[in-house]
Amino acid sequence: MQMDKNLDQCRVFVYGTLKPDQANFEKYCAGKVIAQQQAIAYGELFLLPMGYPAMIVGNSPVYGYLLSFKYDSILINIFTDGENNTSYSYKDRAAIALKSAKLLNILVTFVADSYVISKLTEALNISSDNTLVVENTAKGYEKGMLVNSVARSNYTTQVVEDNVNMDGYFKDFKE
Repeated sequence: MQMDKNLDQCRVFVYGTLKPDQANFEKYCAGKVIAQQQAIAYGELFLLPMGYPAMIVGNSPVYGYLLSFKYDSILINIFTDGENNTSYSYKDRAAIALKSAKLLNILVTFVADSYVISKLTEALNISSDNTLVVENTAKGYEKGMLVNSVARSNYTTQVVEDNVNMDGYFKDFKE
């Protein structure tokens, strides 16, 4: 995600089902995108069991689009295993960016294990209803992605109906 200098829009690189003319563009992006252009980012793609790709750090070109959105409809979902794959300098920059996102009324959600969630909610003052605790295993994260898909669909409905609750993304999925 890159913030525009005008601070009224956000640019997001998309590489899979969110690209124009792909399965989820119409559902999640149509009517919200104010500009789009083809783009290349570097990383590695792999296919998730739910049928859409995920991108990780790497050196291969990934072809996609840079979509520009107005800030009033931005949702950032973060899946993390915490400290194992995150450098301290990255975490510091991410914390600053996430605090800025919250100030700009961008909904940020986290899916992680209980230790990471407790640290994130404390450090970033994030509502517990915008976090989802999962088991720190492949099956745990797969379950988290499935729950997130349903939560994202609920959130999209709220956006369309102009009835967004910024502190309740995962509230219907708490055990």
